Order: sequence, then C-alpha cells, then structure tokens
Amino acid sequence: MKELRDIPLDAIKVPKLFVHHVSDACKSTPYDAARELAAKLNADFMTVSGGKTKGKPCQAFAYHGFNGREEKVVDEIKNWIKVSRIATALRPLSMSYSMFVHG
Repeated sequence: MKELRDIPLDAIKVPKLFVHHVSDACKSTPYDAARELAAKLNADFMTVSGGKTKGKPCQAFAYHGFNGREEKVVDEIKNWIKVSRIATALRPLSMSYSMFVHG
C-alpha cells in the first residue's frame, strides 16, 4: 500500500476536504503539515477541537479519531458535501469552506 505522500493528490480535480484535530498528537499526521498540504492542494480544511483522548495518540479513541466529537464532525462533513455540490453545480463560482469545530 502506498503512503499518502506517494499519491499524486494534485491530480484530484474534485473538491477536497481535510479534517484534522488541532490536538492530534499522532507523529504520522502533524496538524501543521496537514494544513500546509491542504493549502498546497487548494483544499478546504476543517479544524476540530475538544472531545477527549484516551490510549495511543494514533488510535481511534485519541484526538486522532475525533473521540467525543464524532457526531459533530460527521455533521460538518455532510454540510461541506452539500456546499461543495452546490459550488460544483454553479461553476465557475468558487466557494471556500473553512470552519472550526470546537466544543
């Protein structure tokens, strides 16, 4: 299996969304690097805060898995999909979706 850095993400021509917890301590997915990659790819970026962390940093029950924020994060992703569909249908109108899920 390829790693994310080995995939030509710039070839993806549909709207892209990165979702990341600001306190994610997983060394494989640093927050600042995710923001930089999203900016480089002209992708939208959703910052998540709050919730709770338990166990190893790269596991589902840590901030990495949005523990305690799952429902809100899924709701915001659904909202982003709706906005992206509208923006795609209205091209060349460009819409940006940046948000901060906190709690």
